[in-house]
Amino acid sequence: MAKSDCKVKLGVSLYSYQTDVKLGKMSLEDCFAHIASTGAKGVEIVPEQTLTDFQYETIDEEFVDYWNGLVAKYDLTPTNVGYYDDYDVFPNRELNLQERFARFKHGVKLSKALGMRSIRATSEMPLELLEKCMKYAGDQGLLYIMEIHSPYSMKSTYCQDWLELIDKNNAVSFAGIYPDCGTFAKGPMLGRVRQALRAGAKQDIIDFLQEEYEKATKRFQSEAKIIDLGLYRDVVAYGMAEPFAKAIEMGGSTLETDLFRRLNYDDPRWMLEYKPYIKHMHAKFYNMEPDGKGGFHDPAIDLEGAMEVLREGDFDIFVSTEYEGQGSYMDLDYEGDGPESRDLVEKEQKLMASILYK
Repeated sequence: MAKSDCKVKLGVSLYSYQTDVKLGKMSLEDCFAHIASTGAKGVEIVPEQTLTDFQYETIDEEFVDYWNGLVAKYDLTPTNVGYYDDYDVFPNRELNLQERFARFKHGVKLSKALGMRSIRATSEMPLELLEKCMKYAGDQGLLYIMEIHSPYSMKSTYCQDWLELIDKNNAVSFAGIYPDCGTFAKGPMLGRVRQALRAGAKQDIIDFLQEEYEKATKRFQSEAKIIDLGLYRDVVAYGMAEPFAKAIEMGGSTLETDLFRRLNYDDPRWMLEYKPYIKHMHAKFYNMEPDGKGGFHDPAIDLEGAMEVLREGDFDIFVSTEYEGQGSYMDLDYEGDGPESRDLVEKEQKLMASILYK
């Protein structure tokens, strides 16, 4: 496939810049300018991180005008709103389905005002509510897409139920999924490993658990095991309860085992099975480390494998860079604020472009 033939378009989630924005190092316009400088074409938001409560609840016209002006100035395409089904906004009760649907309709209104292509379907929503939201989003001209996020799997019962719901409603043209690359985890994020080592974790036990995790993922893929939503919290890294117990016998603790508890490795090639449903992707990463070939990669996530599949499968979607390693720098033993998000975003964009457009 020639470079010009690859239909995948790169973007960035503003979530990637959250620490620099919070520390006052970047404004919203700085974020737009940086996205454009990388050659990316898409911009994605999590409303709680980008908008104030007033801007979100009122869909403030002044902010909408400012946003649309930035979109035009930097020639970017708004892609996805990371909507949350906040059913627990009150301390004494949960919202009922009618109230949750009303809040979703507000999220759709915001998405349309900002020119977005899609809005996130939230995992663990009842199928009854998902079906109602799916139809409404489609009627409003938006894609309604569920994020498949670690520790869930494309092979999970819940994801399969969602795909069946789409098929039942003949909704594949406006509903689907978007994998988060954290589901392609080759091991724990290096930032957390370094954090654990600073707290006293033992490298030999982490190495032992890494070997066991790799064995477990191979078993998972060969068996095509289905993980039931609601039980996933009891699924210990693909049945690693025995290796975890062994690690404790070796003198380890939760410092080592917790690194592996929420990991999963979906085979990126499974995306080919679900291509009609895949409308978007989060290129999650935690760290950018030298790859030994003059570039950078995240050794904990199979970004390379995911991009190869998108290229091979001739996908026509936006892929948003999503830097999510900030938390591993937030401990008392780490000096400074961590690496600058702009630098890391640039490195991941170059990595993806080198595979997609080679």
